[in-house]
Amino acid sequence: MFHASCDSASKQLTVLVADDNKDAADTLSDLLTISGHTVLTAYDGLEALLRADDQPDVAILDLGMPGLGGWEVARRLRGRRPDMLLIAASGWGSTGHQAESIRSGFDLHLTKPVDPVRLLALLEAKAARAVDAEVSQRCSECAGMRNLAEQRMNIEADSPRIDC
Repeated sequence: MFHASCDSASKQLTVLVADDNKDAADTLSDLLTISGHTVLTAYDGLEALLRADDQPDVAILDLGMPGLGGWEVARRLRGRRPDMLLIAASGWGSTGHQAESIRSGFDLHLTKPVDPVRLLALLEAKAARAVDAEVSQRCSECAGMRNLAEQRMNIEADSPRIDC
């Protein structure tokens, strides 16, 4: 019924990881790579901005990097890529830090240690939204058929059942 290429369940994301703690950055990068994502790793804010030229879908940024901190990197990335998912990952978890993250353009503020299950679920949700957008753009025929099928299922679910 649908084109096979339009019925994919998930999308590989390109994720930028920036943290001045090399071990933390490398560990997170390894987790994301094992999970099927392409990872760009940076060890300071300036390098993160340079790596962002590779058009990542998501950026996970530490806040307390020397030179250019995570909040400034987020402001600059948000100006360049309003659609990028920006996630702060920091040991700074106070309400004030979280509010500054939102003001700086982050979508989410996660306090370290970051729960890997939660992080992977957030990335999966982003990937699913990206697939939906691609399908809608690439194949309006499939999107139309999906909408029709969903409408039929809703009508059938709302219809009273008559037993003969």
